[in-house]
Amino acid sequence: MSYFHLNLILKGKLTVCCLLMLPAIPLNAQREAKQIGDFKESISLNEHLRGTKRTLQYRPDGDEFVCVNGKNRYTRALYGSHSPFRVETSDRPVFAFYNNGRGGNISFKVILRDGTELALDCTGHCESRYSAGKRTYYLTDPSWGKGELRISVLALADMDGAIWRFSPSNMPKGAILRWQHGGATGKRLSRNGDMGVDPADCFELPAEATDLVTGELSLQKEVYLVRGEVPEDYNVRKLYQQAEAASLALASHFKIETPDPDSL
Repeated sequence: MSYFHLNLILKGKLTVCCLLMLPAIPLNAQREAKQIGDFKESISLNEHLRGTKRTLQYRPDGDEFVCVNGKNRYTRALYGSHSPFRVETSDRPVFAFYNNGRGGNISFKVILRDGTELALDCTGHCESRYSAGKRTYYLTDPSWGKGELRISVLALADMDGAIWRFSPSNMPKGAILRWQHGGATGKRLSRNGDMGVDPADCFELPAEATDLVTGELSLQKEVYLVRGEVPEDYNVRKLYQQAEAASLALASHFKIETPDPDSL
């Protein structure tokens, strides 16, 4: 039996100590399939990876988790309202909405004046960070010269939607951002898109998608994009500030400190 000491520090300086007892199961142990219910409910699609060599993909930096040039897609969800809605984010800036099959895929590309196109999930360098319900990205690419692009995305606090902020610096003249949203299938996934249970590509844009919506934004100054169920008369800056404030307020009520100093 293995023991794990977890300190939960709640608002008001109240500390709750939990001593969890975990069975000492070898990492390469194979779990037998249950013979009842949905097969996908019983067996992870990652069973074949048990016991394989792993590499560190995310590192802590203060209150943030950092990943550089990562490859995982749709592995960090952002939640806002009290509905089942969520924004699936990736190590690189490609996204999906989940709301019982009605969400769809959201992707971006930069188009230069000479016609050069680059999808934002294919840039030469991408540093992504996650903290307090927000995902941020820092992007550069040789085709942009000294150009830099910073992106932050948040789920809206009281509506089923998300907001992106794009902050360019030294981007080539005439550079535009083209966004694309579509691919809502209307199908409910077997475990609501849980990692390792539903197929890894369940949030990708279907080749046969017919509901695509596209738009363009200039990258000569800071711009915002909002997608989802939002009122027509919204103010983008105010909407972003409200979403960020709600996320920070929620995170301030709960803090986990690990490892336990007494175990070092």
